[in-house]
Amino acid sequence: MAINIRSFVLYTTIISIFSEALFVRYGFDIKAFYLVLIINTLLIIPAHSIYIHTYHFILLCLLAISGIIGILAGTNDLIPFLFTITGISASSIYYYNFFKYQNISIEKIFNLYFHIAYLVALIGLLIFCYDLIIGNELKYVKSIMLEPAHYCAAVMPALYYGLQRTLQEREHIWKSGIILVSIGLSGSSVGFVGLLLILFFLFARNIKGTILGIIAVSLSFAFIYTFSDKFNLRVDDTLRAIQTGAVDEVNLSTYSLIKNTFIATESFKRNPLLGGGLGSHVVSHEKFVDSIPGIEMLPIDFIELNSKDASSLANRVVSELGIIGVIFLLTFLYYFRNKNNAFNTAAFIYFLLKLLRNGHYFTPETYFFVMVFVLTSAAAMGKPRSN
Repeated sequence: MAINIRSFVLYTTIISIFSEALFVRYGFDIKAFYLVLIINTLLIIPAHSIYIHTYHFILLCLLAISGIIGILAGTNDLIPFLFTITGISASSIYYYNFFKYQNISIEKIFNLYFHIAYLVALIGLLIFCYDLIIGNELKYVKSIMLEPAHYCAAVMPALYYGLQRTLQEREHIWKSGIILVSIGLSGSSVGFVGLLLILFFLFARNIKGTILGIIAVSLSFAFIYTFSDKFNLRVDDTLRAIQTGAVDEVNLSTYSLIKNTFIATESFKRNPLLGGGLGSHVVSHEKFVDSIPGIEMLPIDFIELNSKDASSLANRVVSELGIIGVIFLLTFLYYFRNKNNAFNTAAFIYFLLKLLRNGHYFTPETYFFVMVFVLTSAAAMGKPRSN
């Protein structure tokens, strides 16, 4: 029975990584991932109890203090703070205990993630073919996810791992190919940037490889920019918005990113050390959005786009946590980086994409990759950082 429960927890957790689109709205979103988290926690407790690492607890306390300071200073509100700290705490504590509970290697867990990512990619391609052949309609691949960008971010680590295995062991060739094609058909700038990052990290093993990687990425960028109208549009619109400071004549994705960058910058100017406090970006959005040039020309639904998550993790950290948050984030990425571990690099690519285009602190996959990154670091594996 214990083995069956352990397997149930393993499979449901990994499957839930791709469950962001499964939710019902009752005042707020009740996601399938939350149910998985609650049920599996209750299953883990009898055999394992629930633990929290000392440093993990200290970090959560510091985040809570950040939010409380923001509330007292008038830059934050109680409800968004409570929602954010609860989501971060529950999700991160669950994944910490999930990895402690599973009596198997990181490789086996990540390999299961890879195969489920392949199935999700295959579903996406089947939906794409159905829409094209039966519906006579060309739709970008997002599979069972909410949007192509989130789909690409969730499967990108699997693609890197699969291509690594393909190059080193001649394994997973077809499955990696399916994931690669699905990302190419997503039409997502996040997907294209992710492919460029993968290309770079596949090369960058030494100085010569890094130089070749830069050349390969530059040529690939030029190719994508030339032949992908969607990618071309977003690059051009972003540059135009940066030059003019206006957002009324750019595509929706660029608008959201530029708008939230402006708001994060305004929040940072007023609270450079600590930011507005954990969960405060939605409050900053309400304060500063009307001062953005061209914003008055847009529908109200567009104005509120990504008001809670700042459109990118980089924006949100700058907005809510200030210089202290930025320093901590960079330290985390540096200290736990292990360039000689494929799983670590796969998670690192995910974080780079999240910094670019997803500011949610606790999407279903976030702390899965946090734990993979930490557990495969040189420090965690008991090796010198130079190794």
